[in-house]
Amino acid sequence: MPENVKAVIDSLLREAAEDGLVFHVRGTCMAGYIPDNSRITVRPIRLPFPGDVVVVRSAGRRVVHRVIGLYRRGGIGKVLTQADHGHRPDAAVALSSVLGKVIALNGERITVSFKTRVGSAIRFVRFVFGAGFLLKRMRENNPERSADEKI
Repeated sequence: MPENVKAVIDSLLREAAEDGLVFHVRGTCMAGYIPDNSRITVRPIRLPFPGDVVVVRSAGRRVVHRVIGLYRRGGIGKVLTQADHGHRPDAAVALSSVLGKVIALNGERITVSFKTRVGSAIRFVRFVFGAGFLLKRMRENNPERSADEKI
């Protein structure tokens, strides 16, 4: 798809009315929640929450995945998303890359359960601890400690 067409679509998403815009999606990474070749309705949002399914502009394409967490780095809000059938999160993107939240599937309004929101937040916590972010940050903040020293 030409860049100018992608830019127009992104602009439309940002300016969509309360009813949102309808798109056809392809892929099975969100199967079970969003089947392949479904119609989704997307509405712009300012701040997604863990568990929300969003459209994100990432690496020049639009991806429909679930938010697992948000954080700040260098004064910029970041969003971490992951496919429901994904084994690891996607690369974090700036909050401004979130084009909208999926509010309907095949014309039917959808809501995210509390259980799904908690499960998404748990995925984020597991990723943070599993990736060693805290250990790395502790070492950055305390460089005189040796790498062999237990924290």
